[in-house]
Amino acid sequence: MSRRCIFYQLTAQGSRCVLASPEEWRQLLANGRKPPCVGGQDPCPFQHRAKPKRGAQPATAR
Repeated sequence: MSRRCIFYQLTAQGSRCVLASPEEWRQLLANGRKPPCVGGQDPCPFQHRAKPKRGAQPATAR
């Protein structure tokens, strides 16, 4: 059983990483490798987008 990343989802453009634009996703797959989110060997190039920026304060409810 392969482990899938939670950001790998079905979209209108097909299954892809929702952190990447469709163009970025096509470029990643252009080299013929298996994407990292479905068990590929390369590290995720988009994961940094899901992490909060340093010094960013979380939103609070009023």
